[in-house]
Amino acid sequence: MANRRLPQQSSARLVWETKPAGEPRAGEFIFQAQELVIPQSGRENVPQQKIAAGNPVINRLIYGDNLQAMLALLAGGYEGKINLIYIDPPFFSQANYSHRVPIAGTADGQEVPVIERPAYQDTWAGGLDAYLDMLYPRLQLMKKLLAPDGSIYVHLDASISHYIKVIMDEIFGPDAFQREIIWRIGWISGYKSAVRNWVRNHDTLLFYVKNPGKFTFNKEYIPYPPDYRRRGNQQTTGKGYPMEDVWNANPLEFQLKGEESLDSIQIKSFSREKTGFATQKNKSLLRRIIKASSNPGDLVADFFCGSGTTLVVAEKLGRRWLGCELGQVGIQVTRKRLVAEGAGPFLIETIRSNRVESKLPRCVTHTRTAGVTASDSRPQLSLRKPAVTRLASGQVQITVGLKAYALPGLQDNHAYIKKGEWETLLAKARENFALLIDYWAVDWNYDGQIFKSQWQAWRDYGKDEQNLPVQATAILEPELPRTIAVQVIDVFGNEVIATATVTQA
Repeated sequence: MANRRLPQQSSARLVWETKPAGEPRAGEFIFQAQELVIPQSGRENVPQQKIAAGNPVINRLIYGDNLQAMLALLAGGYEGKINLIYIDPPFFSQANYSHRVPIAGTADGQEVPVIERPAYQDTWAGGLDAYLDMLYPRLQLMKKLLAPDGSIYVHLDASISHYIKVIMDEIFGPDAFQREIIWRIGWISGYKSAVRNWVRNHDTLLFYVKNPGKFTFNKEYIPYPPDYRRRGNQQTTGKGYPMEDVWNANPLEFQLKGEESLDSIQIKSFSREKTGFATQKNKSLLRRIIKASSNPGDLVADFFCGSGTTLVVAEKLGRRWLGCELGQVGIQVTRKRLVAEGAGPFLIETIRSNRVESKLPRCVTHTRTAGVTASDSRPQLSLRKPAVTRLASGQVQITVGLKAYALPGLQDNHAYIKKGEWETLLAKARENFALLIDYWAVDWNYDGQIFKSQWQAWRDYGKDEQNLPVQATAILEPELPRTIAVQVIDVFGNEVIATATVTQA
């Protein structure tokens, strides 16, 4: 019998009734800069070219639909520019997820109020077809964005990964598949161990490359502990134990502690990494991926960035990055984590059609400017009059402070907190309004268009927010008058910008 000739490109495909035909067509979408976050270095101005929407150098956090974002990136010159993509998309769990923030300042013995805001939905009215309709065209665009030596990791679980494996083979080619990585989540306890079945204790990561013949891979090793010996009690030499495609299931990995441990932070009760975002992933997990599949200075992207772990780790490892998130909660958590890591400058952008001339609103729930008549439907922020001192150097020292912040009795806020705790929170906030503030920032020379975040204060998840500072000071160049803008984001996600004008020292 003659040998059967197989096609170079497999013709096997996953078929479903609503499968999109062809690749997504180029959309008419552009980015709109909203906020430029600058490290607290005392610098007052950033060159305008750094905030150009098409500039591939500055790090970018995009608020909006990642399909539109990727089309805009392709139109803006990013095709073949991204060295590593990691995504942790919804898992088709048919569940919704939240962000939980405890409010401190409660007396000993009293229950700590918890604000729980919706983070994202993973429910699909159209069933599996609707889920695949969402992910299929996005994976097609990611292939276009990948550099010739680029890699992509798709983080899923066993309930959906087999469907996506077939789709990835279709889009990238079967030869582009490198590994199916099994990530053991950690120890088993509680209700999880009581299931009448084999206990599920792993996630799946599909590792593909753009070009099987040439891709970045830096082999990683787990260091041998000092007391480790080979058979025959021989002392070990070499770099360490080479990492397998089954993670966190090796005796040497069990010895990794703290932030180095690959146990999911979701099972670590006292992890300092926790932000309250329900499906947040470990820094250790992303460190392993980014170090292996990129080099310093490379561009790393996460188009389902959630709480921002990929971006935080990429920043720490000296990579350039861009992230996209559809949920407002994810943008707020990510911004704060990046600022806490000293990241910057980075740009926060929204997406709009380039046919729409009018500006889209800022990515906020509520916005008001000082001087606008207070309304029961908006938070109320007032500032202290800025204090200005002219220094011997010729520069000026300016101090601006928060005078008061009050929440309205809005149902959309009220719904995020348990019945009976709303009044308790408002009563505590009347004594200390800082309890309501999650993050605030100052633009020392506001141009009325892009908010330049040049000074920031934020509530740590492990810190009593009663200690949040309510005034900011900077030494600036002497040009007066100038407009100072203050941005406040409260624990419910409401965002307010107030301004004050400084005319003379």
